[in-house]
Amino acid sequence: MHTCSFCGSTLKPAFKFFYCDFCQMKLDADSVSEKGRRICFETDPVVTLDMARNLTTPELMTKSTFELLVMLQLIRKETRDQFDMLRVANKAARLNACFIKQSIETGNQYEFWKRKTFVVESLVHRRIGFIPEKITNSFLKEIKNKMICSNDKKMIIKKRQVS
Repeated sequence: MHTCSFCGSTLKPAFKFFYCDFCQMKLDADSVSEKGRRICFETDPVVTLDMARNLTTPELMTKSTFELLVMLQLIRKETRDQFDMLRVANKAARLNACFIKQSIETGNQYEFWKRKTFVVESLVHRRIGFIPEKITNSFLKEIKNKMICSNDKKMIIKKRQVS
């Protein structure tokens, strides 16, 4: 039985799509579930720093909120590391002019990662209404556990039968 992934209602098949009377909207195949199940989200996404580096903002916008949070944790660490390297490079450049080019390159890398941090923070802010101050492994584990529980929760209404 095809059901709406938003409200759990039985869907009416239509040409190339389904229609939900309760939600009053057309649903494509990605928004259709079975037997009142919710659309499941990936709880173990593969997120790497290289992925974060290479994805454009429009591509990042297609990622799940959980993927963005994992990515933000990685990006913030890289930004901190780049900042530390920038401090060392600037100090070296002050002591010896041959390090100026390296200092500039390190500054460019730091700026790139800081801007990437701003992008991902902005996307998270749009989704959940705030920017998490700190993203720890325990914070991500708690969200993952809540996702697993939510994925298992069906949208079924049990009506009492009158006999």
